[in-house]
Amino acid sequence: MPLFLLSLVVRIIEKYGIVLIDGNEAKEEKVVAYCNSRLHEGYLSKKMVSSHKCLHKKCKYLRKIDYDYFRTINDKMKRSMRKFTLSRDAQVMLEYRDAFIKRILERKKGVYVTKISKHSNNGLIVSYIYENDTDLQSKAKTLMKALDIEIVLKRKSATTEALAYFREKKNLVSKRTKLTAIPGIGEATKQHLNRLGFFWAEDMYAVKGELLYNFECLLNGVRIHGHYLKAYCKIENYLKDN
Repeated sequence: MPLFLLSLVVRIIEKYGIVLIDGNEAKEEKVVAYCNSRLHEGYLSKKMVSSHKCLHKKCKYLRKIDYDYFRTINDKMKRSMRKFTLSRDAQVMLEYRDAFIKRILERKKGVYVTKISKHSNNGLIVSYIYENDTDLQSKAKTLMKALDIEIVLKRKSATTEALAYFREKKNLVSKRTKLTAIPGIGEATKQHLNRLGFFWAEDMYAVKGELLYNFECLLNGVRIHGHYLKAYCKIENYLKDN
């Protein structure tokens, strides 16, 4: 840009302010970033960075100008995440621990876990019913080693109706529905779920969408975009209705 044009731009900015991506003008101290996206290239105010969710999206087109502002925002996000972790961490981990125990034990044909409760010695009592008498001690040892916790197995007899109910639930998991076959579930959501160990819709049977979202936030150390919360809840509702 010729020198005279550059000096003209500087004088215009000093007099009228900086033009934002929405066409409005703002004082220089209000501008904190610049967006390099071809869709809406231009300057961003604090309000715009917040409303566009630039940080939550981890937008690659965002160029920071006011580093002090972003440092303050990052500190606030870390404090918020710390509070979120303290309130959710225990609940989420217990839910996923129990689901892990259930998946391991029910690999044995005809075994259905009915309840997981606390043991007096900080261990767990796992109650189950069965169609055929089978030895689960080797599975229990695998679980105790993996989770570093004592597990006591408790066999219970069951009626024909109860066994039929649990058999039907288990048969549902044997079906295979592509995640992207569910309306509203795209490739990005599929990749997120694959990283969490879910490759088919039925893998998420009995998994709560909100709980899964919170678990992923904990794994990432930051609250991910709310779009994924809605997507996981869609899968949860799909499995309830089908």
